[in-house]
Amino acid sequence: MYPFMKKNNILFAFLALSLSSLFSQTPCENGMAGIYPCENVDLMSTISLSELGGVQNMNDIWGWTDSDSGREFALIGMRNGTSFVEVTDPVNPLVIGFLATATTNSLWRDVKVFNDYAFIVSEAGGHGMQVFALTELLLEYDEYPVAFEQSAYYDLFGDAHNIVINEASGYAYGVGTDSFSGGLHFVDINDPLNPQVAGGFGADGYTHDAQVVNYIGPDEDYFEREIAFCCNEDAVTIVDVTDKTDPVQISTLGYDLSAYTHQGWLTEDENFFIFNDEIDETSGFTPTTKTLIMDVRDLDNPVLHYEYLSSSTAIDHNLYTKGSLCYQSNYRSGLRILDIGNVYEQEISTLGFFDSQPMDDFQDYSGTWSNYAYFPSGTVIMSDMYSDFFILRPTLINAYRYAEVCGNADGVQFYIDVTSSQTITAAWSTDFLPINMILEVGAIESPGRIPLTITFTDLIEEGEYLIPIALFNVGDILFNDILKIVVTNGTLPEFAGFSPTNGYDSTDPSVIIEWLAIEGLDTYNLVISDTEDFSSILVDEDVQGTSYEFSDQGAFYWKLIAPSSCGIDFESEVRIFSNNYLGVSESNKNVKIYPNPALDKLSIEGVTGLIQIFSLDGRLVKTASLEKDSSIDIHELASGTYVLQVEAKNAQLRFVKE
Repeated sequence: MYPFMKKNNILFAFLALSLSSLFSQTPCENGMAGIYPCENVDLMSTISLSELGGVQNMNDIWGWTDSDSGREFALIGMRNGTSFVEVTDPVNPLVIGFLATATTNSLWRDVKVFNDYAFIVSEAGGHGMQVFALTELLLEYDEYPVAFEQSAYYDLFGDAHNIVINEASGYAYGVGTDSFSGGLHFVDINDPLNPQVAGGFGADGYTHDAQVVNYIGPDEDYFEREIAFCCNEDAVTIVDVTDKTDPVQISTLGYDLSAYTHQGWLTEDENFFIFNDEIDETSGFTPTTKTLIMDVRDLDNPVLHYEYLSSSTAIDHNLYTKGSLCYQSNYRSGLRILDIGNVYEQEISTLGFFDSQPMDDFQDYSGTWSNYAYFPSGTVIMSDMYSDFFILRPTLINAYRYAEVCGNADGVQFYIDVTSSQTITAAWSTDFLPINMILEVGAIESPGRIPLTITFTDLIEEGEYLIPIALFNVGDILFNDILKIVVTNGTLPEFAGFSPTNGYDSTDPSVIIEWLAIEGLDTYNLVISDTEDFSSILVDEDVQGTSYEFSDQGAFYWKLIAPSSCGIDFESEVRIFSNNYLGVSESNKNVKIYPNPALDKLSIEGVTGLIQIFSLDGRLVKTASLEKDSSIDIHELASGTYVLQVEAKNAQLRFVKE
């Protein structure tokens, strides 16, 4: 969060007090869940700030699910520490206990989870990083709430704005610390009770928040590298942190009217980074809450893909993506759930919301700070800074419905996200599938994810394919949408720099065929023929490099074959060359014809007297009598290869007429 501005509002204070008692399940009906405006989000229960053990304000929030029992817990940052609440039964939550701050109170506290341990940082001076064993929450206690003690402690930084954890690598990243210029502070937490410093990155200055992943996105240059996507106040900076001793900044992208690049999260396919700017609303740069989408399919060259403007005027804060949905905590407009099922084509909309501050959407730093939407049950938890902790249940069905795929792929995977328990009896396509495609619907989970696998039984032609899909409860349609598959041949190879290009007259025994290298390719398939239709193949070789030596005499046709980015072979245009080596015998040493190929005139040196021109099938097409070193008009000849016969010297030379 950026600098805090408290609002002194008597009406707000009265309403906050009236909401502080525990609420039980209240469905969202006719746009309201009790006193709260809503759409497609039910209120399960609330717990007040004081009941959580907090003073003055809540801040960040995270969750933990015990893998053995399936029990679900909320980890809620407070000004004075961290509260732990079991939300397995979202209507009847239980405050388990409280872990006090390591030093002093602070507006800012952040918590993340790795291997059943919580890691907690704060901007409180000298706070360091607390480690807490979450398995303590599974024990039975005589009295609740329990006053917990930290399980371990890391003190190689003091205050920190945030903690980022890559669960796939076992590394934590303190950001906004008093080290590495406020950038990334690397901590090895694979032994959670013995965290070890591993390095840092501060070349691009202060990092406010970040997401770090073992990259599995489309940029093959960085596949399975550990990549950090950092929100660095005025830009998004992408860093390769695989080698902790030598992190490398890959790229950075600013954008127009930036005020404070705050926080963001990747889409699940890692094609896009969705982020927000916390101060652009208050700076007057946007009339309503703005969400920015960056295309990161090429990590070296990210581009701003789209800006989504909501109907609310509130300031944005933390957001997280899960499947086809983006869960945003936008201060005084509450939880906002966006449809990101087709970010590619900029189809973004608000599908649901829950407004914990029903009075207004003022541009004020109060209201919801953050949310956590990753519980298997579909429960979503949300912290409201000065009022309550909210336990919510969205009632949405939405599809991840766009895919770009190579025509020679095995198929494509879609899915439907179901956020709450609903009776679904069937799911299928409501129309005929395109030829060579088969649809298979996976296990129907509610709540959960329904996989939709489309298998390609043959090469699919380039183009767009639309597949309707629907979910049913007996005969009732619960959901329907269109899946869109864009089939491509990939980026085609760019053939260039051919030599010889349409003709050659050699004065050496061989011809060097050359071409320009194509990025990413080391081997090329070279095909040479003495017939225009390539019915007779002289060379068909995979050539390493960009040249080939050819010594046969005569006129020839050649082409290259190289794969597209999809691995589909494409051919270059056919080129023509002739190799008329003039040193075959003493009798024609001094005979020379040029240019070759020729268009209108063919010059001949060293010849006096009768010459004849024959087509390759033996027909005489032209006769001329020449003075020495003169030329003949050949414009009337059809394009093709011809044989020039010099009667006086008993010599034959081939040339190509363009």
